[in-house]
Amino acid sequence: MGVHVLLLGASGVFGSRLAEGLAGLSGLTLTLAARKRAPLELLRARLSTRARAVLSVLVVERAALDPDMLRQLGVTVVIDAAGPFAGNDYGVILAAASAGCHVIDLADSRAYVAGIGAVDAAARDAGIAVIAGASTTPALSHAVLDAVTAGWRRIDRVDVAISPGNRTPRGPAVVASILSYAGRPLQVFEGGGWSTGRGWGGTKRLLFPDLGRRPAALCDTPDLDLLVARYRPSSAASFRAGLELGILHYGLAAASWLVRCGLLRSLSPFARPAHAAARLLLPFGSAAGGMVAEAVGIDAEGRPARAAWSLTARHGLGPYVPTLPALALIDRWLREGPPAPGARACVGMLSLSELQPFIAERGLSTATVHEGFDPAGPFAHACGAGWSDLPAATRAVHAPSPVLVLDGEADIDGAQNAIGRLIAWAFGFPGSARAAPLRVALEREGADEIWTRIYPDRTMRSRLAWVGGDRIEETFGPFAFRQQVVPDEGGLSLRLVGGRCGLIPLPAWLLPGVAARESAGADGSHQFDVSISLPIVGRLVHYRGRLTIPVERASA
Repeated sequence: MGVHVLLLGASGVFGSRLAEGLAGLSGLTLTLAARKRAPLELLRARLSTRARAVLSVLVVERAALDPDMLRQLGVTVVIDAAGPFAGNDYGVILAAASAGCHVIDLADSRAYVAGIGAVDAAARDAGIAVIAGASTTPALSHAVLDAVTAGWRRIDRVDVAISPGNRTPRGPAVVASILSYAGRPLQVFEGGGWSTGRGWGGTKRLLFPDLGRRPAALCDTPDLDLLVARYRPSSAASFRAGLELGILHYGLAAASWLVRCGLLRSLSPFARPAHAAARLLLPFGSAAGGMVAEAVGIDAEGRPARAAWSLTARHGLGPYVPTLPALALIDRWLREGPPAPGARACVGMLSLSELQPFIAERGLSTATVHEGFDPAGPFAHACGAGWSDLPAATRAVHAPSPVLVLDGEADIDGAQNAIGRLIAWAFGFPGSARAAPLRVALEREGADEIWTRIYPDRTMRSRLAWVGGDRIEETFGPFAFRQQVVPDEGGLSLRLVGGRCGLIPLPAWLLPGVAARESAGADGSHQFDVSISLPIVGRLVHYRGRLTIPVERASA
């Protein structure tokens, strides 16, 4: 018996690409559904020349879909590619359940996918499968990470990012989805725990192989929850997206501050003008987009490792990527029958090997990299022969292999005046407190170390790199400070020897006064005492405390 697919949103950016793939499958009846007839007829005419499936069209509003209509049509499975899913209810799913139809959707809304269990009982009672998120996130991202971390003993961090080319078509639903969360608080897993980030905030310039570095910001997608639940990273999980043109990416980031500051509740009302503005800039940039998925942890052989998978979509082929999981599911359906009844997110349902033929057919290129880490980090290089003389706790902290999350507490004396408090805020230095809980996440990134210090009122991040001899350089944004590492049997000290802002050296009179000492406590803890001050301004921060070293790391 054949399968009859009703494809909602068939004339949209993603729906039309999915329709192409489905039309090429034998044994399928495909009904193309959308709100307007003219685009549907054009799509059917274009697909008919090479279609193996039997094609028809249906003009229908998504919200008007009802069980009687589905029964009359003889639909087996509804594929919902209409979007945006943010704020949508499960009306389509409930209508399909009443008619005994299975459902697959391309939902990328965190709340929508997280709540899919609410219709699990209805799906089971109806004997149907409801599969949410059969798209880039979470279906493709999990298939990739499953493949590159197969057999790993521990996963410390997982990160996924996408960057479409500016000339790649994007529909109003995509714009509306992004604006719905821009500037709004998001729960993100970072530093070994949950914290609050901001939608389209925290932009990083990430390397997309074959495309170079592009900006990518925090997105509210199902993977912010599902990556943590499935892979249980010890440190962090993230999903980011970016716009190729800086004027669009950073313009949206600037607009999101209106939401962050409480001047607007949401940017959603501006979806139409934002989409129109983006269309005006279509001639600029490129038609090449990319995706990267990366994991850091301990591999099957017990070695610190990084695995990264990348996809490059040239010539405007990017919109095909989100359609591949749904297409692969239907292809399997035709061969093996439907999935088991129940409602669930599309994680662990598809393997990368199942998706790879569809990736290749569409001219998309992929690459996978597995690499280890230099066992000697920046501090080991800077200490030289003195490294082996350091206390075990000090060595453990500076050899994260590749990630180490430590908990402890600190006493903090904050800045002495208003100017000092402003400067301290800019660098992420904490304010005054006693016995403040402290979490420090240390992560190797290439040859460098990334330190994230999470205090109750502030998060301070810096990058530490070995720059030769006994020197390391610590970077806070555009500022970098070069320090001499002086090891001894009791621990190590840091002495500031220079600084710069970008490429401009800082004169001696602008350099902060820094006194930093690390040592081991009698209980094997890592102890620290750091004081930072500026000429005239005075103290910016003085923090001292202890971090507990896990037994397995202290003895390593």
